[in-house]
Amino acid sequence: MHYRNLGRAGLRVSEICLGTMTFGNGADQDGATKMVNAALDAGLTFFDTANSYVGGTSETMLGVALKGKRQDAIIASKFFNPMGGRPNDSGNSRLHIKQQIEGSLLELRGMAPDGGAVSERDQGRASFSAYQPQYSLVVRDIDEEIVPAQTALRWVMDQPFMTSAIVGARNAEQLSETLGAGGWRLPDAALEKLNKVSKQPHRYPRSFEDPMPER
Repeated sequence: MHYRNLGRAGLRVSEICLGTMTFGNGADQDGATKMVNAALDAGLTFFDTANSYVGGTSETMLGVALKGKRQDAIIASKFFNPMGGRPNDSGNSRLHIKQQIEGSLLELRGMAPDGGAVSERDQGRASFSAYQPQYSLVVRDIDEEIVPAQTALRWVMDQPFMTSAIVGARNAEQLSETLGAGGWRLPDAALEKLNKVSKQPHRYPRSFEDPMPER
């Protein structure tokens, strides 16, 4: 497993991050613990959660699975998503962030998150150390899967701006197969070919301007 700097946060994290959305939503506590142990055994140190996942159950199950192993893990939780019907129960405000950190601290059984991530950008606010967009061979909107999973995941990790790719799993067996994408790099020829076949068409106005002759 390779490790990379997480933006300007001063943290080094594994190039694969275990997303825990399936904890409590397909995986019970025993299954979640097996996945966490399999991840740690493979050298994975980075875990992604959110207190909006299954009403906080995901964070609680992650806290149980990491009992006695907290120093081996970097935990990132998320905010922005609605957690209630009040005006300040969503978004990137200082109040909402504070409330979600406090909520995560309770649900993770006293394990404070090491960092927070945003999955939606809020224009006009200070920049964050890390941003969590959707990105893959078939969804490349931020740089304007019908391939083997490890190759597709390795392609994401080999992008120059990428720190860690978040993966989810139904069980420890599926996770172990996915973790095979770590610790190596795609050959240059394969990376170039995948970049070419997955390149997205230009959008307007670039798509309108491209056919114009040079002036």
